[in-house]
Amino acid sequence: MPFALPRPILIHTMMLASMAFTTIAAANSFDCANAATPTEKAICSDPYTLGLDRKLGQAWKTAKATVKDTVMLKADQRQWIKNRDHCAADFHCLRRSYSMRIAELQHAGKPFNWKGTWQRIPAGRFDSAEWKINGRAPQFGFTSKASNKMGSGNLTGTFNLEGSQGIYRSEDCTLLMTPTTGLLYVIQVGECHGTDAAFGGHYVASEQPLDLNYDLLSLGLVRTQEEDDAARQLLKDDYQTVLDASDSFYYVDESAADNLGAQVANIRVLGLPPPNAALIMRGRDAQLWVAALVSDQKQNYRVRYYTNVQGWKGRLPGPIQRWYAEQFDWRKAPLDYMP
Repeated sequence: MPFALPRPILIHTMMLASMAFTTIAAANSFDCANAATPTEKAICSDPYTLGLDRKLGQAWKTAKATVKDTVMLKADQRQWIKNRDHCAADFHCLRRSYSMRIAELQHAGKPFNWKGTWQRIPAGRFDSAEWKINGRAPQFGFTSKASNKMGSGNLTGTFNLEGSQGIYRSEDCTLLMTPTTGLLYVIQVGECHGTDAAFGGHYVASEQPLDLNYDLLSLGLVRTQEEDDAARQLLKDDYQTVLDASDSFYYVDESAADNLGAQVANIRVLGLPPPNAALIMRGRDAQLWVAALVSDQKQNYRVRYYTNVQGWKGRLPGPIQRWYAEQFDWRKAPLDYMP
């Protein structure tokens, strides 16, 4: 005869299970049991991104309790969700979107004051911008500096309040500044004084630049903590080399190459010459094949090849062969097979 729990114990057990599920669901910003969009399904399928969603759920709960204008806060959140959903199942896009929104919500409860120092929430490791604003309504003076790995620029001037919005106009560009829930949103139209630097973005009141601790995992170049641990162990100091090249990348569908079933990410800092380049191949069970371009102080280039798959230690898989031949063989960059 099958074993059966007494009815009071069975009811109590079911209640505990229901409560546990409710607690987990409540920690997320949405319930995975009701995931409907491709983006929500992608988030729920990925433990790391789902963990970011839980962090966002906690930050959202705190922000609702501290922000006075909850109507504006909810409108901002709806707009962020729309923007997030444009990522679809792109985990690089999703993880960066979550990291930036969490930082916004963590600063959203501060009372807004135009005057002071504002830091841009960075979209990448080399992205930063700062505004220093002084004066009083309806006119404020400012100095701003912005930089990324491609360049930097400075801007000084005054802006006027038109309604609740600050507007800076010059012959070259217009900057629209909108305060919202303790944050400052800046939209740039045109190139300010001919500089390549971009001054737009989402800013928080802070004396110090923000560091979102981007790494290969949070950028989506590896999918799991296991893969990130494997990459750190395999690459050692060149983990940072690959990370420094991660300004921009795109995925190449070469899953059939060498029957490895690997996803390939081609990494490059846009607008810059080598040594800002790398290629990462991710296979099953944290298998990795990585090639990174490095240089010495005299700009002598070399390519280092790493893998944690024993059968591939002394030979290159097809995607890395093609990457090396197309990009670096003609530069006479030696190829080092790393242990």
